[in-house]
Amino acid sequence: MNQQKQKLMDAMVKIRFSPVEDSTFSIYEEYESLLEPDYTDDICTLCFYRGESYFRIGKFTEAITDLMKCIRENKNPRLLWFTACSYNILGLIYSFLGNEFLSMKNYQHCLSISKKEHLFHMITVSYLNIGGLYRDLNDDGKAMEFYKMAEASAGKDSSSPYNLEVLCLAYQGHIYCRQNKFHLADAIYRRIETLTAQDKNFYYSPSLYCFYIRLFYHLKDTRAFTENLNALLDMAASRQDFLEFLEFYYDICAYLICIRHQEEAYRLLNCMEKSAASTDLVAVQYRIAQLKVSYSKHFLTEMEYISSCEAFINLEEQFIQYTNHMKRMHIHNVEELEQIKMDTRLLREKSQIDQLTGLFNKHTIEYKVKEYLETMDLGKSSALLLIDMDNFKHLNDILGHLTGDKVLKDISALITECFSENALCGRIGGDEFLVYFKQCNAQSTLAAQVENFKNLMKGLTYGSEKNYRIHASMGAAFTTKETCNYPALFVCADGALYTSKQQGKNQLSFGNTI
Repeated sequence: MNQQKQKLMDAMVKIRFSPVEDSTFSIYEEYESLLEPDYTDDICTLCFYRGESYFRIGKFTEAITDLMKCIRENKNPRLLWFTACSYNILGLIYSFLGNEFLSMKNYQHCLSISKKEHLFHMITVSYLNIGGLYRDLNDDGKAMEFYKMAEASAGKDSSSPYNLEVLCLAYQGHIYCRQNKFHLADAIYRRIETLTAQDKNFYYSPSLYCFYIRLFYHLKDTRAFTENLNALLDMAASRQDFLEFLEFYYDICAYLICIRHQEEAYRLLNCMEKSAASTDLVAVQYRIAQLKVSYSKHFLTEMEYISSCEAFINLEEQFIQYTNHMKRMHIHNVEELEQIKMDTRLLREKSQIDQLTGLFNKHTIEYKVKEYLETMDLGKSSALLLIDMDNFKHLNDILGHLTGDKVLKDISALITECFSENALCGRIGGDEFLVYFKQCNAQSTLAAQVENFKNLMKGLTYGSEKNYRIHASMGAAFTTKETCNYPALFVCADGALYTSKQQGKNQLSFGNTI
């Protein structure tokens, strides 16, 4: 099953930026069928990739649900880039919906995580998107500040395949064109040409078309203007990554109307309408309807202009209802997220990790076992194993505390090696350890793992002549109707541990059977 899961994971990564098709969601569905409820890293992975795909085809409700679940899940620190990316996509969604405040909050969350984890790619993207918010509000000065910060961050990211430095420059060039600072725009153009001389394949090429169309129109370079405009129109017609590049289509369509290029404006508007029709995005249709009003006012008859105004007004009520629904959804998700943050803060206050051994400390292991027991299916069986080092105090007194500490570290390393793949491991006292097996259906399976642990312990020797060996007494208990909560399960295992001590130590006893 692990091989199949890895194969599907590789497929999800490979198709991430390919057009989203029915087969895309078939991969997600098959991957989900292989997941266990407690494999939070895998759940987080699925929710991110699926949520991103939902976003790219305009299913914002489903996207928000998946992305918020990805954010909420506990995950390995190496997967925190999923959290950063999820916040970034949420920011894009609320930007589409015209809610700049929620959009900014999500971009800032993305930026905060990215700075902490040194995710330079996402730092750059966050600055660009925040700059985009200011640009859309016609605050070009503030937008330029963020675009320049994005450029500085892009220079630190040598691993990104997307050449974000070019994207940062394209946005700056766009602003200079809007400000009629064409001498500065021309300098930006020359820098971009140098950077792209070796590789003309640029994922964000619509950003370049958007900048070049404005620049070459001003320079009266008809050939270059037409070439870039046709390239943009061809990309819009292909509908590839429509939502990803929608901001550029909006901008150029409005610009074409402004400079009275009726035929090209109509073609672009028509492409946008067809693409928007395949989504349920009222927000997108609403903005396109705004462009149609402007187009009708400039080029069509009075009756056609009035008709486009009526269509826009009819959409307005739907748009308001849709945005209110999204706001309610966001408020609900924020409430859940704040509760999770509060619980996490309490957990961290108790310090999750035992500093000497690297295992969970007493508070954390108890919390995690209790949490799992509360949500565990009644049909499943789990087990709790207690390990108590035999004669540890004597060894500590003879060889000293430094050696005693080394013993505890070595034992903890063995516990991790032998049990951590399918269990939670913690130190609950000076020389006492707890191992909780989330799933254990046979006494013989647990006994075999313990026997392997005991054999490895035999290889540990201490003292100047390596003549001190260590061993441990152990007690185990399984979850049953009588031991389905933590106190009862612990007492049962502790009783078995006492039996091991009384019967000569260095052995495993069971408090109950399954």
